[in-house]
Amino acid sequence: VLEPIPGEGSSIARTLVELSTIEALTLADYGSAEEYASRALAMAEHLGDRRIEVEALIALGNTKTRGEGPRAARGILEEALTRAEAAGELGLALD
Repeated sequence: VLEPIPGEGSSIARTLVELSTIEALTLADYGSAEEYASRALAMAEHLGDRRIEVEALIALGNTKTRGEGPRAARGILEEALTRAEAAGELGLALD
């Protein structure tokens, strides 16, 4: 599902982030949500898209919070903040 299309990687990665959010918030399917967020993160890292990296980490952290509790998410959300600061995208981490 959602194989990379040349020139469309960032759009696909962002779609994976959105699917993660839907799975977690609407369906409470945290396993699927985590899978989507992890795939988005891997794709964003491969593409060097720092903004989507942060979005994917936040989605992954939010999923972990809902599924396993805040302690499971802390390291992930701290990494999101670190990457947001490094990318000059601190506003993402504050949403």
